[in-house]
Amino acid sequence: MKFVSVKPITLIRATTILFLGIVCGMQLGLYMCDYYDDGVADIQSLIIGVIMVLCALGFVILQYRSE
Repeated sequence: MKFVSVKPITLIRATTILFLGIVCGMQLGLYMCDYYDDGVADIQSLIIGVIMVLCALGFVILQYRSE
């Protein structure tokens, strides 16, 4: 299977990918801040962050895969 970028990088796509990265980073950052602050962090926050990262990865792969 060969992945070739056939779609142009538009401002909307690039902005959406940047926004997804920022939101995922904020969610995981909140979990890490809670964990390292007092050692008590909600595992649900970590799960939400990981799911968000996987969804963002799926979005990026679907946007740029060849058809």
